[in-house]
Amino acid sequence: MSQTNIEKSIHSLDQQLPIFARTLISNYLNLSNPLNRYFLNNPDSVDAHSPKWHQWGIITHSRMFTRAIQTELPVFLREWNIDNFVNKELSVQIDGVTKHTLLQAAIVFHDIGKFACRQIRNSEPRTSFSFKDHELLSSQIVRNQHNLLISRYGFSDRQIDYVANCVNFHYTLGKLRDKAKETQHDFTIDFVRRPSTRADLVEIHENHPDYKLEIGIMYLGDSLAKNNIRIRANTDQEIKEQIPFIKETIKQNKLNPFLINSIKQTPVNIFMSRIYLQNIFT
Repeated sequence: MSQTNIEKSIHSLDQQLPIFARTLISNYLNLSNPLNRYFLNNPDSVDAHSPKWHQWGIITHSRMFTRAIQTELPVFLREWNIDNFVNKELSVQIDGVTKHTLLQAAIVFHDIGKFACRQIRNSEPRTSFSFKDHELLSSQIVRNQHNLLISRYGFSDRQIDYVANCVNFHYTLGKLRDKAKETQHDFTIDFVRRPSTRADLVEIHENHPDYKLEIGIMYLGDSLAKNNIRIRANTDQEIKEQIPFIKETIKQNKLNPFLINSIKQTPVNIFMSRIYLQNIFT
C-alpha cells in the first residue's frame, strides 16, 4: 500500500483507539471491580491513568505524543545538530513507507497495553495504578492484530514487525529511571551525567543496532507528551529554581498539584535524550 494510504490507515487507527481500549479492558480486566468499570466507561480519564506523571488520559496522551513528534521534536533535533542525520535515517522505507510514517503507527499503539495490564494499588491516601510491562503487552497486541492490520489497514508483514518492535522498545530508556530508584538515586540530571549512566546509554544503543534511533525518538516524544508545561534546564539547580513558577502555573491552570513531579522530570528526560541521541551520531 502507498505512503498516503498508510497515513490514512494510521489516522483511522487513531480514531478507533476508544473502541480498542474498551475491548481490551473488557477482555483483560476484572469488571466486578468498580474502578475497572469506571475505566471501561472512561478509558481516557486521567484519573484512571497516572495523574502524578500524566496530564491526560492514555488516549489523549498518545495524541499529544503525535503532536510532540511533529512540533517539538524537530526543534530539539536542530538545537542538537542532529536533525539531518535523524531525517535521513527515518526517510528509509520499509515496503514503500518511510520509517517516519510507521513511527506514527507505533505512537498510536505504544500504550495500548495499559488497557490490558493495569493493576490497582490500594495505597493510602489514594488509589494508584501500575502499568508494569505495558510496552511488551502493547507490542504483543500489535502482533496479535496482524491479520487485521494487513487485510483492513494495508500494512505489510515487515511494517508490522517494525511497528511492534518500536512499541516494545519505547520504554527502554525509561528503565534507567527505574534503575535510579532501585539504586536509591533520584532520577536527576546529575544521575544522567554519571559515568555509569552514560555507559548504560551506550550499551543500550549498541545492544539495539537496528532500533537505536527509534528508542531515543520514542522516549523523547513520550516524555514530552506527559504534560504541556515546559521549563528549560541543564542542571538540577536550574530545575529547583523554577519550582515556584511550576507551582503557580499548575495553580493558574487548575491542574493536579502532583503533576509537579512530571514537570520537574521533563528537562531530565530531555537531557538524557540529548546525550543518548548525540552519542549515536558521534
